[in-house]
Amino acid sequence: MSKTPASTCIVSSALPLAKRPSHRTLVSALLPLVLLGSAGHAQVHVDKPAAQAAMVSAAPMAMQQAMPSSGGNPASAVPAATGGAAALSPVSQEWTEQLNHIVSDPPPPHLVRGTHYVISNEDRHDLWLKTIANKGGAYIGVGTDQNYVLAGWQRPELMVLFDFDQVVVNVHYVYRVFFIHSKDPEEFKGLWEAKNEATALKLLTDAYPHPKQRAAILEAYKMSRASVLSRFRKVASIYKIHNIRWFLDDQGQFDYIAQLFRTGRVVMVRGDLTVGTSLSSIASAISAIGMKLSVLYLSNAERYFTYSEGFKKSMLSLPYGDDAVVIRTRARPNGVYMYVVQDAKNYVDWVKHPKVNTVYQLTHQMDADPNPGLFYIRKTASAAVPSVAHPPFAHLKSK
Repeated sequence: MSKTPASTCIVSSALPLAKRPSHRTLVSALLPLVLLGSAGHAQVHVDKPAAQAAMVSAAPMAMQQAMPSSGGNPASAVPAATGGAAALSPVSQEWTEQLNHIVSDPPPPHLVRGTHYVISNEDRHDLWLKTIANKGGAYIGVGTDQNYVLAGWQRPELMVLFDFDQVVVNVHYVYRVFFIHSKDPEEFKGLWEAKNEATALKLLTDAYPHPKQRAAILEAYKMSRASVLSRFRKVASIYKIHNIRWFLDDQGQFDYIAQLFRTGRVVMVRGDLTVGTSLSSIASAISAIGMKLSVLYLSNAERYFTYSEGFKKSMLSLPYGDDAVVIRTRARPNGVYMYVVQDAKNYVDWVKHPKVNTVYQLTHQMDADPNPGLFYIRKTASAAVPSVAHPPFAHLKSK
């Protein structure tokens, strides 16, 4: 992301950061993608340090069973898919056990610019549509709303959402409840409107009975509600110009994402890419259930750190499918994003190379697509890896 994101909403807030989780899996943990600060999300500024508000330590799938239900079936209390979405079966006990082995990383010592990025400011994710359409498999991504846009096109069987900021993770727990309880995009969008705030708060309160969890999620909703709704309107206007269907104007895409949540196929975890512990545990869990990773979305998080040993190890441990892709953004000096595609096999070769320590080496000689804004990394790593210095960003440093 650019230093001054193109579409940013800065809201004054004293919302605290999450406490350091226990060594066991964290309830609101969501796989890391280090410092997405300015990585494609709208901003909510933290005016001053505050006591940390922790989520309760628990296995990541525990929250999946917290929705009100009838007859003991979580899906029985919510609408069935209506837009032609494929029937997804609830995850098995084996899947649940393996996904519960996912762990979170400690919270970061600081946020980028003291900011929570609760919405994306990358506006042309549709440039990746043909690359990821109907790829299935597993999806791992950072940030907030853009993950649902991408999932609507990819139709993954497992979705792992991660971020280093607990507040972003908490926003995903809001999304979860709204997807589960909404029969269509209009009802879903309505839950973000001020006039329906009482209804939204009631749904969230009923869904998350633990007081500390509930308080953190309710605060995340109140903080992000207006920005999220504004983001939806902006994306709708952009995609209308380009004749792109997405989950908020396509019932089938919406139903598919809702069913991912209703069947327990979405895992949310907090983590730090430079540490890599959470990401490695995700890799192990995905491998254990026999799933292959089809899409890894990194936004522009890599700009904030050099490739640490922990980062490289975790990236190499991911079970990439034969046609898996890594998608990321890179900002031009004017703040406009480039949307970059790289085959996962090519990415692994670069990460393995001992002389590669920054994403700027990978993106040094990208190939431009005829479609403006879309780029590919096709060149392979070799002994002649370009000598490109990592810019002196002070937001995050490798250990």
